[in-house]
Amino acid sequence: MIRKRTKAFSALFVTLAATVLLSMSMSVAYATTPISVSGTFNVTGGTVQSWSVSGESDNGILISTVSGVYAGDIAGAYISDYHAVVHNRGTPEMWRNIHTVATISATVLGEKTGTLYVMINGKYGEDGTWVIIGGTDDLAGLHGQGTYHPVTTTLVNYEGQIHFDP
Repeated sequence: MIRKRTKAFSALFVTLAATVLLSMSMSVAYATTPISVSGTFNVTGGTVQSWSVSGESDNGILISTVSGVYAGDIAGAYISDYHAVVHNRGTPEMWRNIHTVATISATVLGEKTGTLYVMINGKYGEDGTWVIIGGTDDLAGLHGQGTYHPVTTTLVNYEGQIHFDP
């Protein structure tokens, strides 16, 4: 009885594993070849929406709206809700974790247009990451991710890989 169950579970496991592997290879086969992208984004304005500190903590939460312009392979004006957790507020060791989703009226690779939604995560003033989480119009099937590198407090270089669904 135990051997029959073991054989049944083994057969089920092999079938499940084969199905997963085949579906993964098929999805890779249908995706377009990744394209390297690079450029800059520049902060041109911002408005603080809220600043809060809980109790006697030296941490705070900053929420603001930031606007600017992307240039390069992804180009266009953007606006984002910028969230930062400020640690060690008021001390020389102060640092900020940032999280934002930029809404970009974008042209990608000089030819495809639409709205892009890009999630950006990092630490203020240091390298971080970006991921395309959605798009509209010509950019609806666009996926991508990469890194960014601050040049100044308002100018940032980005690079990464993008690809379109079939």
